[in-house]
Amino acid sequence: MSESLTSDQNKVSQPVVLLLDSWQLDADQMKQLLGLPEGFRSRLFNQIRAGNKTLPGDLNVIRRAMCLLQIDEALETAFPFNRNYSNVWIRTPHRRFARQTPLDLMLEQGEKGIVRVLCDVDCSISWDLSGSSTSS
Repeated sequence: MSESLTSDQNKVSQPVVLLLDSWQLDADQMKQLLGLPEGFRSRLFNQIRAGNKTLPGDLNVIRRAMCLLQIDEALETAFPFNRNYSNVWIRTPHRRFARQTPLDLMLEQGEKGIVRVLCDVDCSISWDLSGSSTSS
């Protein structure tokens, strides 16, 4: 495993599990959203919360975790005076998602859905992905 991946794994594990707790997800939803392997035991989430363990060092898992934290950061920017609104927003149906909630979209579409929600809440990501960004 690369040093960079290990560093990212250490940085995102506890914060993303605490974020998913704030979204009131159960262990199965957390495993699905993070793309965790079938053999991942739900009780490991308690050790991750406590900072004693990290998520598996799988690139896909770490990438999903980083995107979920970016979604949270973008929602914090969008709703600076009501931190709890991001928990409501994630469960509110939106016309941009064909009246689905962002959470349902992410659970159904996996990483594609996570990126779609991230692009919706953080326009700079959409800008970069479209190739519209300028490079020096």
